Formats: sequence, structure tokens, C-alpha cells
Amino acid sequence: MSTKDQKEHKVANPQCNINESLLQQLNGAANGGMSEDYCVIDIPTEEAVALNTDYKGSGFDQGHLAAAGNHKKCQQDMNETFVLSNIAPQVGEGFNRDKWNDLERYIRKQTKTIKTFMALNTDYKGSGFDQGHLAAAGNHKKCQQDMNETFVLSNIAPQVGEGFNRDKALNTDYKGSGFDKGHLAAAGNLKKCQQDMNETFVLSNITPQVGEGFNRDKALNTDYKGGGFDQGHLAAAGNHKKCQQDMNETFVLSNIAPQVGEGFNRDKALNTDYKGSGFDQGHLAAAGNHKKCQQYMNETFVFSNIAPQVGEGFNRDKWNDLERYIRKQTKNYKNIYVCTGPLFLTQKEGDRKLYVKYQVIGTNNVAVPTHFYKVYAYENVKNELELEAFVMPNQPIGHKISVKNFLVPPETVERASGPLFFDRLSRSKLKIINSKKYKTCTVF
Repeated sequence: MSTKDQKEHKVANPQCNINESLLQQLNGAANGGMSEDYCVIDIPTEEAVALNTDYKGSGFDQGHLAAAGNHKKCQQDMNETFVLSNIAPQVGEGFNRDKWNDLERYIRKQTKTIKTFMALNTDYKGSGFDQGHLAAAGNHKKCQQDMNETFVLSNIAPQVGEGFNRDKALNTDYKGSGFDKGHLAAAGNLKKCQQDMNETFVLSNITPQVGEGFNRDKALNTDYKGGGFDQGHLAAAGNHKKCQQDMNETFVLSNIAPQVGEGFNRDKALNTDYKGSGFDQGHLAAAGNHKKCQQYMNETFVFSNIAPQVGEGFNRDKWNDLERYIRKQTKNYKNIYVCTGPLFLTQKEGDRKLYVKYQVIGTNNVAVPTHFYKVYAYENVKNELELEAFVMPNQPIGHKISVKNFLVPPETVERASGPLFFDRLSRSKLKIINSKKYKTCTVF
């Protein structure tokens, strides 16, 4: 490989005390042991996709989602159908090579019977109809190119001219009518930009609305009192915690609607789903991390932060040990950043094939994760970062087993879960991974 093809990777050399089968599950591999070295992913996520070797010997075809046969007229487009992001494992005989192929050929045949029609300017001449715009030219005055594009005939449809396409309402039409000029896009939503707010007053954004009791009236807090419904937010307050003003605006009654509380507005899973299931309501963000603020601690008990966990030996024991281990680190570091979540990992069945299987509980079919992860970034007083990643099976774990036994390479958790952890933090500040020094080497 030429020098230009070399890539700089960050490599650590930990002697990870980790169960080998767990690492295989995280990597989605049926065989192969644990390497003494591991590379921390420092490359674009699109490189961490399926490989041709994953299909070798699997018994499955590399089935195309977008069919290669649909793109024979353009070699480049056809080539792009072979990228692995357009590929999925498909049964070969009887499906990919037969019935799925039949469906693709059936659709291609339809292209011969369905004619493509394009409107022409001459079609409108003398028809008595205007060339009515779907996307209005007037909405794109700031950019001439965008405005020009509204005149292409794919954005045009025949519209009656007088009284429809050409006419607008006038202020005088509302005078004495008994109706308000009701806004479709609310002016109050655009207070931060005067120009945007002004545009809500154009008559194309106005429609006649009954005033008293509709356009001018709002619900009152007293309307909800004793009604048995929550004041359910349309735009969620929790999405705007960084800006108090924006968060406050979510509490205006125009953003509120009556919602059933228990089982809808407040929850997804229900307490009844856990009752008699044999599982604990396990916290992802630990309640013990938020003792200084009652509100934050309360929020850890919402069901979006809860997942079914084995109680004895896990939630009440080893998972709790991991939470306490992390809290102890707060004495040694300036900041600690935490990512926690469930995993649904593969397991090998009697036929030696890999499957993803998990239990569900309750009437709402709450999924029981096979494993849980925690990934931590510790920041010291020098603003240097240390990283630790843990994966624990959702099962009883012996009390003598150290939490350090569940340290795993962070990139294996990324592969199994999907997100990249702390990818925006500067790698130059990263000094230690899983208690081992983080150093640079060249990988060929």
C-alpha cells in the first residue's frame, strides 16, 4: 500500500480483562478471539459498515434494495447500487434470485406501458387557465435562482385565473364582515425576527375566523382543573432546556392540548407492565447521580429513562456497583460525561447461527435488553480526557466479579449501539482509554 493510503489511527494496548464471547457479540462475529491491541475509531462512520467478508459463507446473497437492473443506462448509477449501504442479506434460491427478481422485472415492464407526459407552454395557450404555481414565486424573492425554479412546468398546474390564481383578499373584504383576519402561521411564533413576523400578516397567510370564542380566545388553566386530563405539550419543554425563554414559551396554552396522563402523556411503558414480570425498573441515568436537585432526581423515574433489568445480581448489585464506581470518580476529576443505553446483542443458537432474541413484558410489549452499556469521559484539571467503556449482560453477576471485568473497547459499543460517543471532543486531549495510555501508531 502506498504512503498516501496509510491512515493515522489511535491505538492502545490494554490487557482487557473481558469475557471473549461478549466481545464477539459486540463485534457481531461468530468466531475469532480478542486481539491484544484495539483501534479507537478515529475515521468517518460510513467506514464502519458491513463488509463483503460478512457475507462469505453465510448462506445469504448480497441482495440489492435499489435494483442494479434499473440503472443500466448509467454505469455510475449502476455501480452505486453495489455499495453495501444498498445491500441487505437475502435468501438466494427462491427469493433474491427468483421472486424478488421477478418483482423487479415486473416493475421494469411497467415503464414500457406507462407513458411519461410533460406539460408544455403551448398546452396552456388558449386553454383559459393560468399557469398556477404550486411553490409560490413570491416566497423566493431573495434568491433569483430559487425564484426562477418556481417557473419550471413541474411546479405549474392549470388554475382558474380570475377569482382564484390572480386574486387576493383585500383588507376591505374583512371590514364589517364580522370575522377576524385569522393567521394560519401564527405571528407569535416568530417574534424573534421582525421580518418573518411581518410576513405572517400578508393576506395569503390570513383566513376569515370567528373572533370571539375561536381566534381571540385561549383555553384557561381552570379548564383543565378537575377534568382528568394533563396539560400535554405539543412542542416538548424538555427539548428547550438550554434556553429558559424558549422553554417558558412551551407552557403557553396555545402549545397545550388535553392529554390522558397515565399511560400516554407521562409514560409509554406502564407500572403494570413490570408487575409480576420478574424484572426491576432499572435506571439508565442513575437517580443517585442527581441527589442535589429533587427535580432532576424525579426525572430519572420517568419511563423513558427506565428499562427492564434483572434485579438480584444485576440492577441491585453489579449495575449499582458500576454506578457507585463512577460516582467515586467525581472526587478525582473536574467533569464526567456519561452515555448510557440498552443493547440487543446477537447470540449463537444450537444451529450455530447468530440471532437477535429478547423477551418482552407487559401488555405494551416492553423490550428486555440483553445487555447495557455505560461510556464515560473523564476530564481532569488539565482539560485532558480519559475514556472508559463498560458492557454488562442483563443477568445475575457474581458479587466477587469486579466491574473492571466488563471494560470493552469503546468502538465495539459504537458498532453495537449506533451512535459515536464524544466524537466532537478533541482527540488530542484524549490521553487514557480503559486505564491504558492512548498513543499513536501507523496502521498499514
